[in-house]
Amino acid sequence: MSTTTSAQRAIIDARINTIASEALIGEIPETEARWMILKELFGSDVPRMVAQKNYVTLGLTRQEVQDLADRLQELLERKALDPNFMKLDKLVTSKACGWAYNLCSTAARSEARNMRRPMRDMDSVDPLIAQETSASLSAGTSTVRWHTRAELGYANATEGDVDLLERVTGPDIEELDAIEIEYVRGAAGARGHGRRFVQAEALRKMFKLPELVRPETSLDRAWVLDELTGDEGLALRSAVAMHALIDGVQTLEQRNIDDRLLALWDDYTAGQLETLIGKPAQVAHTLALAASSLLSRPSRDVLATALATIRMTSEGPNWRSFTRDLFDAWIAVECEETSDYDAKSSQEDKDRRHGERMVSAMNWPELAREATRLPKKPLGSTTREVATWMRQLVSNLR
Repeated sequence: MSTTTSAQRAIIDARINTIASEALIGEIPETEARWMILKELFGSDVPRMVAQKNYVTLGLTRQEVQDLADRLQELLERKALDPNFMKLDKLVTSKACGWAYNLCSTAARSEARNMRRPMRDMDSVDPLIAQETSASLSAGTSTVRWHTRAELGYANATEGDVDLLERVTGPDIEELDAIEIEYVRGAAGARGHGRRFVQAEALRKMFKLPELVRPETSLDRAWVLDELTGDEGLALRSAVAMHALIDGVQTLEQRNIDDRLLALWDDYTAGQLETLIGKPAQVAHTLALAASSLLSRPSRDVLATALATIRMTSEGPNWRSFTRDLFDAWIAVECEETSDYDAKSSQEDKDRRHGERMVSAMNWPELAREATRLPKKPLGSTTREVATWMRQLVSNLR
């Protein structure tokens, strides 16, 4: 059976809207309406879609994909028939297929764990490795190791955080699927603040939001980050205050929000702020944390490639030394001092690099201004544009 298309799911959503409306006005008994809705949802094939999507990220065998789809279908039946869980009034205008997709996606990992628990009780071997060891060895591939690494990376990326990608309502299923797959791949190799940036980027793509304005100085970034860390609702309140400011409304909230927090949303329109304000507070919180955090230090290969790319943008006397100083200054201002992967440097080496970093950071304002005066302005016409250009370059090379 082929997967349903967006057009087919739109038709299913419309039929469910009608069923829910008729149930609310008493034309159809509620219990009968729920069974009718459930039949429509089964026709959407959402449980199987979710199971297939998790084939790689959860390291599933073909049989486990089918078993997981069956479990998700049973879950969908229980929740759809539960008046305390699925509210008919919500289905009058909402996309029921999207609701079912989010429900199944949220439960997929826990259902997969429960599905494998009997096997773990019988055998202490990690099922992620055991399930494909024979096939991988015979094929001479590293499929098992990739699956394991991707799954552990995803788990690490969301550990201690609410998995917003599965809690909030996103775009059409195909687009959400693509965003989640990209998120999994990025999170698999991310450490430290890197996970925060991966999640923020996914949220912005999900809701079609622009980047926040990064505080220009390291002192401002440190202050904003400290304020946000102690108050998860602060970012959302600052967005609400900025929306009121755009609308020309004076509020007490505006007077209580520091300009450095309001400035995070300078590039947002009133409509984009309304989209953000309608989401859980942790969405704004995650975006604001990413905008004010130091970037994880790039690898040596990324640094070397980025510097070579910068040098290709122009030429002239002392160009090589200028670009080296400029890039070193940007790294000192924007990136963490040491790599998350650095476990070998001595304290003496770290102290030496710290001193060099402080000198480079102090040189950034003047070097960035000099970069804005380059012929044809290849790096940008303002210091903020120069910093953004370099950040996007390094991000694309990671």
